[in-house]
Parts: sequence; C-alpha cells; structure tokens
Amino acid sequence: MLVETPTVAPRRSRRFSTTRFTPSPHLDLTRPDADELTAMLATLSPPFLGLLGDVGGKDLKNMIAAMRTLGTKDFYVVYSYSDWGKHPVFVLPTSRAKEVVEWFQSGKFHKDTHAEPVGSSVVIGIKDACVRYRTVKPAARPEIAKAFAATGDTTARFVVAPTAAARRCFEELIPTLPKELGGGSSILLTRGVQWFAVGLDGPPKMALHGVVLSSDEATAVKLQEWMSTAAKQLGKTGDSNQIWPPFDPIVAAAKPTRSGDRLVMKLDSELMTALMKPLVGKGQFAGNTKKVQDSLKRIGLAMHYYLDKYKAFPTPASYDKQGKPLLSWRVHLLPFMEQDNLYKQFALDQPWDTPQNLKLIEKMPAVYRHVGGVGEAMGKTPFVVPVGKDTIFPGGKGIGIRDITDGTSNTIMVLEAADASMVTWTRPGRLAVRPQATASRVGGQGATHVLRLVRRWVGAEVYRPRFRRKR
Repeated sequence: MLVETPTVAPRRSRRFSTTRFTPSPHLDLTRPDADELTAMLATLSPPFLGLLGDVGGKDLKNMIAAMRTLGTKDFYVVYSYSDWGKHPVFVLPTSRAKEVVEWFQSGKFHKDTHAEPVGSSVVIGIKDACVRYRTVKPAARPEIAKAFAATGDTTARFVVAPTAAARRCFEELIPTLPKELGGGSSILLTRGVQWFAVGLDGPPKMALHGVVLSSDEATAVKLQEWMSTAAKQLGKTGDSNQIWPPFDPIVAAAKPTRSGDRLVMKLDSELMTALMKPLVGKGQFAGNTKKVQDSLKRIGLAMHYYLDKYKAFPTPASYDKQGKPLLSWRVHLLPFMEQDNLYKQFALDQPWDTPQNLKLIEKMPAVYRHVGGVGEAMGKTPFVVPVGKDTIFPGGKGIGIRDITDGTSNTIMVLEAADASMVTWTRPGRLAVRPQATASRVGGQGATHVLRLVRRWVGAEVYRPRFRRKR
C-alpha cells in the first residue's frame, strides 16, 4: 500500500491555505479503516464539531469507494467562516480531474454539490464556495505541515493552527473560560497554544495520537495543569458522568505527557472504545443547539470584521437622507461573510421592498436561517439585534468599542428570536428593548450571548441587564 509521508500531503493543499482558510482534516483513502472512521465521525460531527455540515455517512461512503476507483488517495476538508455548519469544501488532489468532476456532478454525492478543477486538485462544495477557492490568494502556513507531521502515520489527521485574527476574535468572544473547564483567562489558550493536531485510526483497532505545541516549555507546564483541572471540573458535571460512567478512570488514563514545549496524548483501542461508543450512541442529540451557536458565532465574527473596517458596529439599518430605513444590518454584513457577490446585487440606495431587492430575499444565506427550517421559504430569520437607547444598536449612528463601557464581554449583541417574531432577513426589523422586557420574544428559553458565549440558556432576570452597554 502506498502511504504518502505526512510532510508531503499538506503541500498539495497549500494553495488553499490563507489567513482565513486552513486545510484540515486530511483522510487517507487508501487505508482500510477509512470507511468506518468517516461514518463514525459523520454521526458525531453535528453535535460535537460541525465537521461535515449536512453531509451524511452514506454520502461519504459512496464517495470514498468512487474515489478509490479513480486512484484518488488524499481527501481534505477546508474550512472558512462562511462554510461552517453547512456543506464544507472538500479538496481532492488528483491527476484525473475530469473524471472526478463528472462523478460529483452526476448527483451521486450530495444534492447541492458543485465540483471544479483548481490547479492539480478538484474542489467540491456549494458553487459560491468553489468560486471563492478558485480565486483565493495562498498564504504561507508552514506550521500546518509541521502539525500534520506530528500526528504520524494515521488514517485521519486533524489540525487546528489559528491565525492571529482568529486568536484575537476568540479572546474577544470568550475572554474567560467556562468554570466547567477550570475558568481563568482564555489568553492561556489563544497565546499559549501554537497549534494542535490529532491523528486517528478507525475501527476495529481505534487509536488516537494528539499533540499540542505551546509557545514555550513554561507555557506547556501551565497548559498541562489547566488540562488536568479542566478534566476534574468536567468530572463534577452530571453530563460527563452520565455519558462516561465511571469518568475519573478514563480521565486518568487519558492524561497527556509533556516533552519540552509539547504535550502528547496517546489513547489505545480499549480507551478509545470506552470514549467513543457512548458518543456515537448519542447521535444528533445536540445538533440544533450547535447549529444555532455556530450561526451566532459567525454573525459575531462578521460584526467584528465590520468594526475593524469602519471603527463602529453597524446600525440596525441603513437610512436614506430623510432617515427612512432601507436595508437591514444583515445585508451590510454580507461582505464580511464572504458574500460579496450577493451584496453587490442589492440596490443599496433603495428600501428592502423595491422590486430589485425583493427578488434577493430568496437568496438568504444559511447563517441567517432558522435551525428547523421555519420561515425559510419566505426568507425569514430568527436572528435579531436588540435596539434601544443604551444597547449596542441605539439606531442612527454606529457604536464603537469605547462606547461599550460595560465591556463587550458583558453586553448582548445578537439574539435568536421566537418563531412568532421572525423577520424577513433584508427588512429592517428589530427587537425593541424596554426596561420591562421579558423573555417572551426571545427564542427557546432565553437569550444567547454572542460577545461572551455562555454554556447554557439563561432567563430574563439574568440577561436583561446584559442589553445595556453602559455601566
């Protein structure tokens, strides 16, 4: 069996490495356990990783069999903020691009699949994403090759090598780690972890090889201590003990070792079986919650990209010279979600309900859709911003970071509204915030922080003060 060395494989996908895209994970299609491993990950991914969007295990199994027949060995999944939580982008290095494209375009894979050759590879995904990757400017990311190499000769390899922008956003979104993970500043992770990589072998002899590269040896010691504390805290939660009874012996066996500035974790088949079997059985139990969180995170990131460019957050709507609302803030975030082509189709000087703009309602991006598909056919979204005198969105003028004197980590930015309060995504709708506001207009059981991601839904008495940006 031909096995490509880990240092060579990432070079073939370096065209797709930029400051916002990372080729991860990688799957060796020649390995006999690739089928079962991908099927297992497809089951786990919606609630735990958002790894494969709505692509199912059957789709992947058919794809692996067909690509083997065509002599394709390597399979990459490439992520960007725009693709997260939906059909991801696949990259297959191949010398038989025409045949690979024909197979994916035949409808044998996923219904929304588009495929086209880019360089010496074929890119597979939704059409807009494929066009984006065809024109993307490569960026040198040598740390990715080193991370892939660290996992050794495994069937699947996962690498996370955050960019400087991603680290900054994480610090802003989650300044303090949840108490269930030991608490403390997130800076230990954002600045202490250079990259982490995980290598997996699938059934029947599952195994895991994980490596974390820290900024220096002293930081590696702190990370090892934090991981130990976080594991103990997780063991105190009811969820962990319900999924993995008994939890403490598993944690003790999975404790990472330190070698200089690296932390290494190796799990054998017995321990991997104990960890994975309960998770696979859980299936999709948290899928919807995960998708909502993904959408909120992507909206939050886009808000911050907008802030970086204009030095203020967007207003609830754009306005004409007479002060009449034209288009929602959601429209004006499109360029910061890599939806430039859609944004350019809008008549920005006209209201949302003019003929030119009405026909674009049906093109609502996935990030704004209701997780259960409610209102999708009418172009309605549950994602709204709180509008009021002391909120981040008082109307008329954009608010800068310095205007949020209560701290961005203490102020609500975006919410998921109740189904009855959903609005057309291009329309300047709003969630008016009043002192007597209750949870009745907020979806589910409360509101979700975007600037500070909370682990659980919270009640009105807790989130009401969080609307205010002033102390």
